[in-house]
Amino acid sequence: MRFSPAQVETMDGARRPGRPLRFTFEGGSVEVRAVRAHWYEAYTDPSFHPDEYFMVESTHETVYLLRYSTLFSSWWVRREGGGGT
Repeated sequence: MRFSPAQVETMDGARRPGRPLRFTFEGGSVEVRAVRAHWYEAYTDPSFHPDEYFMVESTHETVYLLRYSTLFSSWWVRREGGGGT
């Protein structure tokens, strides 16, 4: 499944990108219940900007993968599994 652009509200406004609290997906608002995992995608080439990932669980028990592009300062999301939106 491909990533879709998303608007994400985060807890830590001073830190980029910050811990996700809620985001938009398929026209609706999704509340984050828990962050299951958090990691960075690293490259050996220093000219690449690493992406930051958050595996999150929604209040409806659906799992999503949020990706923050440090190069473009933008969020992307895809559904990984679980219940409804």
